[in-house]
Amino acid sequence: MKPVTASKSSRIAVFIIPQKASRTGAVPNFNVPSILSLIMSASFPSNAKTTASISDRANSVGLSYLLLVDLNIFSWYIIPMKNTYSYTAGYIDGDGCFFLCKEANPLKYRAHIIISSTNHDVLEFFKDCFGGSIYLTPKRFNHWKPTYHWMIRGKFALEFSYKIIDILTEKKGDALIFIDYVNTSCKLKKQELINTMRDHRDEIREINADVVEKIRAVPLVGVTDELNYPYLAGFIDAECCLGVSKYKPKDKPNYTYKISLQCTNTNPTIFFWLMERFGGSITHVKRNQKNPRHRDQIIWNLTSDALYKVLPKLIPWLRAKKEVCKKLIELHETVLTNGGDRQSKEFKDSYANILSIRDKIVDEIHHLNSKGVNNVQAG
Repeated sequence: MKPVTASKSSRIAVFIIPQKASRTGAVPNFNVPSILSLIMSASFPSNAKTTASISDRANSVGLSYLLLVDLNIFSWYIIPMKNTYSYTAGYIDGDGCFFLCKEANPLKYRAHIIISSTNHDVLEFFKDCFGGSIYLTPKRFNHWKPTYHWMIRGKFALEFSYKIIDILTEKKGDALIFIDYVNTSCKLKKQELINTMRDHRDEIREINADVVEKIRAVPLVGVTDELNYPYLAGFIDAECCLGVSKYKPKDKPNYTYKISLQCTNTNPTIFFWLMERFGGSITHVKRNQKNPRHRDQIIWNLTSDALYKVLPKLIPWLRAKKEVCKKLIELHETVLTNGGDRQSKEFKDSYANILSIRDKIVDEIHHLNSKGVNNVQAG
């Protein structure tokens, strides 16, 4: 086992544990003395730079585990790298970009994988795991949160692409073009692939009534691979909204609280994947009719009990929206007991207390989801 990096600000040490250390391939067991001995004997950099090269890391993490150690309280987490790849692939499908470009004076062809986010901690996690760099772009408005970008380029991006290509859904086609681009040395071929990438993105974003009906007709199979959960967690952190709605039905005297997961996208590919594994409902937003410059959108919703069954599976992998996820579970579990006299003072007092708890949780969820410079929790 070797230390890879240590963050000066958060005091988190990241280790790579080769899987071959265990004959069975199971997660290695570590007791507290060995962990402390390891920490005391290791030399951590104070400037948060990596102690292993990106290429060494890329070659070793394929059959490895991550050991994350909090140096402040000596707690640790062991994460199989296959789950980390799944989470990262989901995040890239939601908010990543396989970027190809040609620069003049001098003529150069560039290839980057970029993830943009207002959540610096998530990008720092990617950097700790896979290398690369993080940079900040200036804010356009003072009330906006700063936007950070994690970038990995060249041959390191190529190695990383091979690791996630089979996990990607929405951007698998982009990744295949990206790989061909990096592998070729022919400038004419590179230019051709830049054009191919542009055309490919236009083609896959075609949403119409026929596509929407095909998505709605997808049968619910369910989750057959546990790696679907870290992938969905990454996609949610990047692209989706976990929230709650409070409303009063016309035919009922009391308010209804409904937890929800919502995703809006102009690319229909991901919705086939979501409907097959988790079900939910689809809404076709016909934006193109009002403005030809706008693309139609699809909104996917998963709510109530169907969402509640999924949320506990996501908590281990969510990073930006973990706290919101916990609050949604807490809200859904505030239920009234069945039976008894609903007109009694005891019941009314209990109901009033539950409403107070629910409203407090709703306020906390809205705060966690709020945007702007005054809230650092939102992803």
